[in-house]
Amino acid sequence: MKDPQTALYRSWKPAKRLQAAFELYVFAKEILRHREKQKNPSLSDKDIELRVRSFFR
Repeated sequence: MKDPQTALYRSWKPAKRLQAAFELYVFAKEILRHREKQKNPSLSDKDIELRVRSFFR
């Protein structure tokens, strides 16, 4: 059984797929930043950014 969302993405041109993937990545980064700030409010912006980047490695 095929996933309708996957079928939709595959019907898009590569440039549109790349844009959608980038927007999803940016959204995920914002969610992670917010989560890290809530878990550890004393962290600096630089430390939060390092934790977010390490998540995607």
